[in-house]
Amino acid sequence: MPRTAAARPRGPRSTSGRSLCVFRGDLWQDRRELQSLDTQRRDRKLKQTAVRTQLNELRGAGGKSYKTITVRVAVTQPGKLDIALKYAVPGASWRPRIDARLRAADRAVELTYFGLVRNGTGEDWSDIALTLLLRVRASAAARRN
Repeated sequence: MPRTAAARPRGPRSTSGRSLCVFRGDLWQDRRELQSLDTQRRDRKLKQTAVRTQLNELRGAGGKSYKTITVRVAVTQPGKLDIALKYAVPGASWRPRIDARLRAADRAVELTYFGLVRNGTGEDWSDIALTLLLRVRASAAARRN
């Protein structure tokens, strides 16, 4: 008598092995894309740093820059002549500050006004006359009155 093998139920074939391979492939692809984006970001940051360095050099922060000024003067008689040169440069800034201290003994407040100056010009500021101007907005001035 011939033997008959028991028939196994046939359903859809399992694709879990194939799905896992596809999933792993997607992960590797995502990882490669992330690495590529990281490399691009790093390259852009290096370019940005290089451009900032060039900009600072052009502004004078990277070294001294020289400008030539020609002044023509007509005088009526010989003698000594003093000339003052005033100019504004990029890279210089200042911020106004107020220091308020309570004097408890006489129940008063002592206010000290000063400015914090930043020299990013590349110029030497020894022996200069520095003028700081504070512009008050019209709305702030109106509130005081």
